[in-house]
Amino acid sequence: MSRASRSRRRSLEYALSPGAATAIVTVAVLLLACAEAAAPPEELPVPIARVRLSLDSAVLMEGETLQLSVVVSDSAGELLTGRDVLLYSMNSRVATVAPDGSVDARSYGSAMIVARAEGVRDTAWIDVQLLFQTVSAGAAHTCGISATGNTYCWGEGSMGRLGSGADRSSAVPVLVDGGLIFSALSAGGESTCALTGFAAFCWGSNNARQLGTGGKFDSWVPAAVAGSHVFQVLEVGTVHACGLASDGAALCWGSDWGGQIGNGARPRPFQPDTVAGGQRFAAISPGWSFTCGATTDGVPYCWGFNEHRQLGADEDESCHTLSGDYRPCSTDPLAVGTTQRFSAIVAGTVHVCGLTSSGNAYCWGANDAGQLGIGTTTVVPGPTPVVGDISFAALTAGDRHTCGLTADGAAYCWGDNALGALGTADVGEHCQGDPCSTIPVRAAAPFHFAVVSASRGPNGSHTCGVTPSGHAYCWGRNTAGQLGAGAGGGSGFQPQLVKGQPEPFEN
Repeated sequence: MSRASRSRRRSLEYALSPGAATAIVTVAVLLLACAEAAAPPEELPVPIARVRLSLDSAVLMEGETLQLSVVVSDSAGELLTGRDVLLYSMNSRVATVAPDGSVDARSYGSAMIVARAEGVRDTAWIDVQLLFQTVSAGAAHTCGISATGNTYCWGEGSMGRLGSGADRSSAVPVLVDGGLIFSALSAGGESTCALTGFAAFCWGSNNARQLGTGGKFDSWVPAAVAGSHVFQVLEVGTVHACGLASDGAALCWGSDWGGQIGNGARPRPFQPDTVAGGQRFAAISPGWSFTCGATTDGVPYCWGFNEHRQLGADEDESCHTLSGDYRPCSTDPLAVGTTQRFSAIVAGTVHVCGLTSSGNAYCWGANDAGQLGIGTTTVVPGPTPVVGDISFAALTAGDRHTCGLTADGAAYCWGDNALGALGTADVGEHCQGDPCSTIPVRAAAPFHFAVVSASRGPNGSHTCGVTPSGHAYCWGRNTAGQLGAGAGGGSGFQPQLVKGQPEPFEN
């Protein structure tokens, strides 16, 4: 008999009165102790030898889901049931996994899915790809909204212009931080602005207060534009931005050393300020040091510097420049000298183009690289027809080049082609010693596009477009990875598929 059994026997004998009852209890306790000693030990579960996910890898598009299953087995290969398995993602920004094995593809990139049980694990790689709704090309960076509403940027990342929360460049798309779903965006010189539910957010450089936040610091993530304004249109220039309120009133903010804010020479605003004149606009486009807009009845107006006749009108003011001299300008909107009515208007660095409702394009202003498309490099002070008898559905103006889309999605570009921004090597002209075209040439053939965007801001020399299938391509200058084609991609006229997208079956 064990020491523990003897101890229990003595305890019960002392607790009960002497006699027959004590003897009976003592016998019962002895029998119980013997039964306990004879009970077999509790059986341990069979150890898990292997955890196996139903696949090793998979490629998903943003927004797609995938069902994973997990099998647990012992060393003999026998399946084990009733075991707890933990599922988790090593990169939940890219993909998440639910306890039931459902994988949700959230954004472009790669994520490792892990299944773990009792110290044994298996992994599967999920690669998430994307397609685009739209793109906007800035001076040295590009941003786009994906098919699911995520926003990505790539290229030069200094001053936070990629919006990823980091101050570094990327040759592939990086997700803009904050989880906001944008309906429209515009990339400018060193900043980007976007709309979500008519509220405006901006990120990047704020050296001229172009973010409109009321503060003075750069923002590496989207920051709300001050004032609780409701915008229907939002556009970014080189160092200022403008938007249209729901009633068509124009508001601008940022640099104003050329009068481009259009507020009648009031002090430069750190947040949106109403453009003087009371016009109601249907389109607005900020350039480098000026702004143009088209009213709801198509009348074009411009304001700001006029040193290259980009206002399309005679000014009666002079504005002090950063270099200390004075240049012709207007701090109030001036009606452009034309009888043409425009349904769209786009400003490049120092030139402007307008589009009539019948598809005719007119341009004016600086023309050193043939960016007006009028067959010469002569500066013209007012709207002049683009040659070629091409009917356009949309226009976009960059630093020293311009592009247009026809109704069937064919892209045509004209102007500077030193780094391939026109999307073709077949130009046959030189402007100031560099390849150029003073007339529209077919760009990025044989591709057709739903959207095309020429890079804004000084030294902006690339172009991007989105095909009807949602594939984004870029061409031209690639010094900072602004084409999005990955490390090692050089500048050139050949359209390059932005990384992270599936290979297209057709253009």
